[in-house]
Amino acid sequence: MLRATVQITNLTGERFWGQDTQLPPQVQIAVNINIVGLEMKNEFTVDPPFVFTVNYSPSIAQLSVKGRAQVIGEKEEISKMIDEHAEQAATRGDNSGSVEHCDG
Repeated sequence: MLRATVQITNLTGERFWGQDTQLPPQVQIAVNINIVGLEMKNEFTVDPPFVFTVNYSPSIAQLSVKGRAQVIGEKEEISKMIDEHAEQAATRGDNSGSVEHCDG
């Protein structure tokens, strides 16, 4: 079983929409998390830095969270995670991981 802990190193948020202005009837929210790299500390632990962002359309606000996750597990689980990340990076042609989800 994998166990994950998260350390937040930077948190920023901005409100762009005026407080006296009514929000639009429909808002789209884009959530994005980028795993910047999957750094192996030892055979049981990985320590990936990440950036998590939330954007709104129209531009109501923006949220950004940066930090490091520490994932601890069995040697086989960590090896599988490293292999899957490497396969995904090869498919994208880079060494970062990105997962995007949009709700309307």
